[in-house]
Formats: sequence, structure tokens, C-alpha cells
Amino acid sequence: MYEARRVLRQAMVFCDQTAEVLMIRAIKLEEKTGNYKEARELLSRLELVDITKVWRIALEGAMLESRCGNIVTARRVLRYLRKHVPWFGPIYFEAFRLEEKEENWLEAEDIVEQGLTEIPKYGPLWMGALRLAETMDSLEPDGGGLVRTRSVIERAAKNISKEILWKIWLEAGACEHRYAKSLNPDDPAALSRNLTRARKCLARAALTCPSNLTWRVWVSGALMEADAGQEATARTLLRRAYATVPEKSRASVFVEAANAEETLGNLDVASAILTVARSEVSSDWKVWLEAVEFERRCSPNDSERARSLARAAIEMHNSTGRIWALVVAMETDPEQQAELLRRALENVPKSGEVWCEAARVHLDPTSQAFDLGTVQRFLDFATQFTPQFGDSFLECLRLKLILEVKDKFCVALLERLRELVGASEFDVAPDRATLREQRGALMEEIVSVCASFARSLPMAGDDESVVQELDGVDLADLVLRASNSEPNYGAHWLSFHRSGLGKGVRAVIREAKRNLCREVAHQFVRYVAAVGRQEGVAMLVRKEGNWDASLECKDGESAGAAADETDSDFARILEKRLRECPPLPPALLNT
Repeated sequence: MYEARRVLRQAMVFCDQTAEVLMIRAIKLEEKTGNYKEARELLSRLELVDITKVWRIALEGAMLESRCGNIVTARRVLRYLRKHVPWFGPIYFEAFRLEEKEENWLEAEDIVEQGLTEIPKYGPLWMGALRLAETMDSLEPDGGGLVRTRSVIERAAKNISKEILWKIWLEAGACEHRYAKSLNPDDPAALSRNLTRARKCLARAALTCPSNLTWRVWVSGALMEADAGQEATARTLLRRAYATVPEKSRASVFVEAANAEETLGNLDVASAILTVARSEVSSDWKVWLEAVEFERRCSPNDSERARSLARAAIEMHNSTGRIWALVVAMETDPEQQAELLRRALENVPKSGEVWCEAARVHLDPTSQAFDLGTVQRFLDFATQFTPQFGDSFLECLRLKLILEVKDKFCVALLERLRELVGASEFDVAPDRATLREQRGALMEEIVSVCASFARSLPMAGDDESVVQELDGVDLADLVLRASNSEPNYGAHWLSFHRSGLGKGVRAVIREAKRNLCREVAHQFVRYVAAVGRQEGVAMLVRKEGNWDASLECKDGESAGAAADETDSDFARILEKRLRECPPLPPALLNT
């Protein structure tokens, strides 16, 4: 990294023609390595330079400050750029995105209008304007309809270039579909009557769309008609999509056809479509993933069928993290699950989905492997390797809530465990058999103390009081990280995305926080006991680190390394001890 930094600095000095590009790369490099001070020093060199010559670098600086959470500075730089470089569309778009993430809707609307006045044919800004208008319409307290949205659509159709006009009509059809569905969520017949505008928009999209992309319009229309219960129309549109789709995209049509049939209630037909897809486009992992998820949704009582299909999917696509994550999630035997996790991480070590699933295993209060430190480490990997996977951020939120439970309700328990472990007679190293016996007895006592303490808490069984205590958790850092990553998939993430007002990260996390607070409160007793059990065993492992290393070496362990919590051996030994430790009492887990 030092060498890369040195080369970039030299290039900026000797290569005037590429200095701007190199400066931007140098800033990104410093940000990636966490050297924000160095990045800002590079930007400070531009203070006396004509902005018309270095505005691209200034834009990168504004984005840097935005990603760091310095919203005021970023906003000021973007405002300055809009004044002096009004012809460059991405400046308006980034300024609009900044305000949209902060949920400053009116300010975002003003920026969009400024940009469209200056550059009326800039497509990304029109798409942003359409998304913003739909969000603002959805936030109207009186449910006034899609007034802003329809106005933006009409204006965009008159100004946007013909090459991307079809995208506006396609998105307009999706907006009308969502609005009609919000009016009649459980009545397909009423929904069908309210889809006139949506059908007209999709018809215009089909007329203006390039021939190699019309299949997307037909698929969108088919899903809409399936929602409205129009089986014949949906199938007609799907046949058109299949007839026009390029070879490389056939898998997408198969998957959406199965989704349409599932929506219509034709589960056997959907299953048959996915079976044909696995035969005709077996090289595409998406059809295998959809087939496994379909079996999980539609055959919850026949889990073996889904697991069998998942194992077949792994044989075909052993480098697909999303399939490995499903395989791990469906396994119920702890030992088998641990082995599957090991295999998954050998095959896809940079899959955020697998790391997230591993974190979930260690975040389950009923699991003997419950360990908040391991969870934090795994979620750091998950959000780093696959930042667009939203479920990882929701597990980060769950972890924050459990840590709040630990800080507020487990202090007395941890002090009691510290006294218990400290008073245990491990000053003189006994023989190995006695050592194991003493360790087992101490672990049983730790579990007993944790269970008794959790049951005795005044808030045990009072979910509302626990929710009130958890409501004040500070999520600013998590919101910033998620906003910078802009997650766009994940089953849990999308479920909150659809239910939250607005469509931004803040809305999703707000909605998720309400639900997860209730979940954690419902399992409050379990979490308190599980946290105590983990901390008590960790205290035991630390004390074991003071024993004669030769005794531990007989077990194939390095006891000296266990004394250092930053050493990977500590985490390894802790996990082994946690799995050896007796589980929480069944009566506690069933509360």
C-alpha cells in the first residue's frame, strides 16, 4: 500500500495531463486505507486553483465527506459546484442523493428541479426525480394519489432522450402498479380495475423499447397481471417474453414465470417450470436458488426436499455464496451445520451471505455457540465483502440491541460470574482428568447462575418495558455504513424495504428496529442468560491461560495463546469450550 501511494504521488508531479485522474485515485486510496487526514491534505492543495479546472476532484472530495458523515461540509461543496459547474449532471445527481439519504425531501426536490432546468435530457436525474416523487406522494397524510409522480412522468416523456424513454414508461408502470396494489392489497378483482394507467404505461414502454429488451416489459406486465388474478393474460405475456428473450437471459424469464404462477396459486405449475429451467439452463445459479427458496416457501413441512435440492445445487454451483448460505440456514443439526460452514468458507471465503449466516448461528441464544465477539467479527467480514447484501446490516442492528441488553441488564450478572470464576481453585495445575472434572463442574454452575439471574430480573416477561429501554439505541454509525453501501437485496432487508414508508436506508432501518426490538424483548430472558453463559466461559478460558501450557498441549491446544484475546487461538478455544459447556435449561429456552 505504501508503494502504491508513493507511485501515485510521483505520477501527480510528473504527469500533468493525467494529474486529475491520479489525484482522484490517490484520494480513493487514502480513503480505502482509512487515512482521511492524508486525503484531506491532498484536497487542500486545490484551495487556490480555479474550480473550473479541478471540479471533478472537488466532487470526489464532497463524496468523501458524505461517506464520512460530514454532511454539512459535503453539502457546502456540492452547492459551490452547482453554482460554478452547472453543466455537469452528476453534480446535481450526487447532491440530490445526499439529501435523499438524509430524508430532506423538499431540498432534494429543489436540487432536482435546478438540475433538470440546466440539463433537461439527463436521464439519471429524471429517474431520481421519479423515485423522489413517488416517495413524497406515499408520505402524504391524506393519500392524495400520485400527483407528483404523474407530473414528473409527463415532463420526462417530453424531455428525455428517445433511447431511454422506455425506461421511464417501464418505471411509471411499476409506480402505478404499486399504488393500485396499496389501495386494494387483498382484492385482485379491484386491483385489476385500477390498473388501467399501469397498463397504458407498459404499452408505451413496449412501443419505445429496443427489440432485444422488450422481454423485460412483458415480464413486468405478466407479474402485474398475476397480482391482479389475470391468469390468461399473464401467461400470454410470459410466452412473448420467452419468445423474445436473448439466450443469456432465459433463466430470468423462467424464474419470473415461476413467480407469476406461484402468485396465481398454481404451485404445481411453478414447480414444473423450475424443473424445466434446471434442465435447460442448469448453468445459471439463479434457477437453482429460486428452486430451493420455492421449496422452502411452499413446502415448509417437507424440509428434506428443499435440503436435497440445495445439495444438488451446491454440486452444480459450489462457488455461489447465496446457495451455500441457504444450505447452512436449512441445516438443523449443530455439528452438521458447523461442518457445512467450514466447507462453505473454504469454497466462498469472500461471500458476505455465508459470513452473515455464520453470524446468525452464533447470535442464536438457544445455540451452544452463542458468542457476541464472534458475531461482530463475522458481520465485519460480511459487510466488507458483500456490502450490497442488506441482511448483514439488519444482523448488525440485532447485535447492537443485544449489546444494549448486555450493558443495561447484565452488569450484576457479570460481576457475580467474575467472583465465581475467580474463587475457583485453579491455582495449582491438577492432572488432566481432575482438570476436566473441575472445568465441567464450574461450567454447570455458570449456567445455573445465569439461568437463575435471568428469571429473577424485574423485566422478565415485560416486553413493553424492554422495548422502551432498547428504543434509545444509537444507530447513527450503522445508518451511515448502510447508506454508503446502498443494499439492494436480502430476504429480510426487502421485507422491511417494502413495509417502510419511503424507500431509503433510514426508513428500512427504522422499520427493522421496531420489529427487532420486539423480537429481542420477547427473548429477553434467553439473551440475558446466553450473554452470561458466554462471558462466564470466556472468563474461564482466560483463567485457563495461566495454567501450565503442557497440560493444554495434550489436548492439542496452546493455552499460552489463550491468554491473549486478540489471538485467534483464544476465539478457537472459546468456541470449543462453549460447545462443551452445558446448554441453557430447556425450561428457560421454552419461556
